[in-house]
Amino acid sequence: MQHKPYAWVPTTYLAEALPNQLVTMISMFLLLDMSITKDVAAFYIGWLQLPWVFKFLWSPFIDSFKTKRWWILTMEVVICCGFALCAFLLNTAFWLQALLALFFIIAFSSATHDVAVDGFYVIALTPPEQSLYVGIRNFFYRVGMVIAKFAIVALAGVLMNPNHYGLPVTTSWMIALLVMSVLFMGITIWNFAGVPKTEAPARVHLSTREVANDLLDTFRVFFRKPHLMSALLFIFLFRFPEAQLNMMTTPFLKDTLANGGLAMTNEQMGVLTGILGVVGLLVGGIVGGICVNRHGFKRWLWPMVLSISVPDLVYVYLSITQVTNLWIVGTCFFIEQLGYGFGFTACSLFLVYFAIGQKSTSVLSICTAIQYAGMLVPGMFAGYICEALGYINFFWWVMGCCLVTFAVSAMIRIDPAYGKQE
Repeated sequence: MQHKPYAWVPTTYLAEALPNQLVTMISMFLLLDMSITKDVAAFYIGWLQLPWVFKFLWSPFIDSFKTKRWWILTMEVVICCGFALCAFLLNTAFWLQALLALFFIIAFSSATHDVAVDGFYVIALTPPEQSLYVGIRNFFYRVGMVIAKFAIVALAGVLMNPNHYGLPVTTSWMIALLVMSVLFMGITIWNFAGVPKTEAPARVHLSTREVANDLLDTFRVFFRKPHLMSALLFIFLFRFPEAQLNMMTTPFLKDTLANGGLAMTNEQMGVLTGILGVVGLLVGGIVGGICVNRHGFKRWLWPMVLSISVPDLVYVYLSITQVTNLWIVGTCFFIEQLGYGFGFTACSLFLVYFAIGQKSTSVLSICTAIQYAGMLVPGMFAGYICEALGYINFFWWVMGCCLVTFAVSAMIRIDPAYGKQE
C-alpha cells in the first residue's frame, strides 16, 4: 500500500493545511479571546504569513540536501512539537511572546513542508497521475481547513461556553491546541509509513557558495521558462476575484440583515462549510481531475475558468434578496463550491505543468509563492472595497474582476497532451 498515491497524497496535503490555518486563521480567534485587540492581532498575523510568500528563497536547499521525503517528515515532527508547546506555554506570563515565536517557527516549517510536498508530488507521480490526484489533494487541503475552522475553534468555544463546560479561556484553548497536536501526530505517524522512498539522497554537505549558486541557478531556470510573462500573470491573477470574495464571504453571511448580511449563526455556517462546502469541493475537484485525465488539461481549461467564475453570481443573488432560508442559501453555497472545486483544478495543474523540467521543486515553490501573494494582496484590500461599495455592489465588483481571470487564461500556452492518460 505504501507505494500507492492514495496512501500519502491525502495525508501530506492535510498536513499542509493544518499549520497554515493555525497561523493564519485560528490565531485570530485565539488572540481575540485572549483580549488582544483586532488591529494588533491582524498586524501580527500579517507578518507571520511572510514565510509562505518567500519560501522560494530556501527551496534550492531543499532540492540539494537529503530527500523530499526527509524534509516532509522532519517538518511534520517540528510542527507537531510546535502545536504542543503552544498549548503548554499558553498559561505563562510571557504567553504572547512565546506564541508569536512558535507561530513563526510553525509558519517557517509549514512553508518548507509545502515546498517538499509539492516537489515530491511532481517527482513521485506521472503526469496522468498528477492530473488524476489533483482533485484529491485539493480536497484534503480543504478538509484541513474545515477541521481547523469548525472543529478546533468550535471545541475551544464549547469548552469556554458557560452553558456547556464553562472552562477558563486559557484552559479551553490549551485543550483545543493539544487535540490539534494529537491529530497532527497521527498524520505524521501515518506519513512515516505511507510516503514512499522514491529518491536518492542529495549531497549532504553544502557551502554557502553552493547554496547561493543553487538559488541563482533556480532563478536562471525560472526566468528562461517559455511564455514566462503570460504564466506569471496567470499564476498571480487567476484567483484575483476569489481572493476578494473569500475575505468577505464570512462577514457577509454573519452580518446583520440591517447591514446587508444574512445574519447566519456559527452553527449554520458550520453546516454550510463543513458539509455542503466539503462535498462540493470533493465532487468538483475529483471530476476535474478525471476530466483532465481523460481528455487533457488544454481541452478543459475554459470550462474550468467559467466554473470558477460564473457561480460567484450566487452572492449577487443572496445580497440582493437577503434570503434567510437555509436550504436556499445552502444550495447557492454548494453550487459556488462545486464550481470552485472544478475550476481550481486548472490553477493547481498549471503550476505543476509550468514547473516540469530542471529544478522542478524550486520552480514550483516560486510559483506557489507568487500564487500566495496573488491571494494575499487583493484580500488585504477587500474589506475596504466592500465597506465603500456595500455588499451588493461589492459582489458585482467581484464579477467584474472575473474579466481579469478570463484575460490571463487566454494568454497561457499548454501542451494538448498534458495530463491525458495514454
